[in-house]
Amino acid sequence: MHPSRTWRSYVGVALVALLTTTASAQISFLADFEDASKAAIPGPEVNDMANWDVTAPGQVLALEAHPTNGTQAMKITVEGCGTSGNFMMPGVDSFKDGIIQCEMNAGDDDSFGVVFRRASDVEGYLVFFGTIETPAVIVADLFTCGAQGQCFDQLSCENNDNNTLAQEPHGMVIGIGNNTDTIGRVQVDGNRIRVWYALVEDVADPMADNLSIPPLVDITDDQFSKAGAVGLWHESMANSYYDNVWVAEGGLAVDPSSKAAVTWGSLKTR
Repeated sequence: MHPSRTWRSYVGVALVALLTTTASAQISFLADFEDASKAAIPGPEVNDMANWDVTAPGQVLALEAHPTNGTQAMKITVEGCGTSGNFMMPGVDSFKDGIIQCEMNAGDDDSFGVVFRRASDVEGYLVFFGTIETPAVIVADLFTCGAQGQCFDQLSCENNDNNTLAQEPHGMVIGIGNNTDTIGRVQVDGNRIRVWYALVEDVADPMADNLSIPPLVDITDDQFSKAGAVGLWHESMANSYYDNVWVAEGGLAVDPSSKAAVTWGSLKTR
């Protein structure tokens, strides 16, 4: 079985297992980018690119077939540092603590990212998932490193510990011919920020409370303690893809009384 299809099987099985536990958090957002999706949370409208707030200058997002698993995914279509920036998730405006996770598939040599607790263009955090040009995970604040329409080196945030909160090499070999699937997770608990980044095939259970690999970054920071918006980010990543993007607010596992219980149960049989 193809590793990406195996990963999708893990999604269904692992989430059903989570639903049998007692927990306080709920999955508040899931975009799988499929037409008329029954898995999308709060509904299929999150898979419509027209509902995402694209603040990256001149960037155009599209829904296209994922290059390795054949399902639909969000594709970044325009190249250049001048198109770098955010795609803010519809309806996720008050995230404080929880998990943000996504799959990424590179068609370019620059970087993906996640933005969270964003209150304005200069308030909030950015987690940077590098591919080839910058093979590292970086955590930074939006004021210093989050300007739209610029690459990280233009902002003096690449290979510069003075301007970022953390920079850790990931050690992965990532192909840019649309043949390497990676998974990124950001977990926020108060002032603690942890980041995981790995090849999908190297994560035994992508939906586990605690992943089978250690986080690459584990830091504390008190700059932005209030809730804010969540989004995706890219640095000049044309022909690259995001897929299976989800947010669980408030903790690790899913509240079995929430809508997610029905949605994830149906996902198992997809």
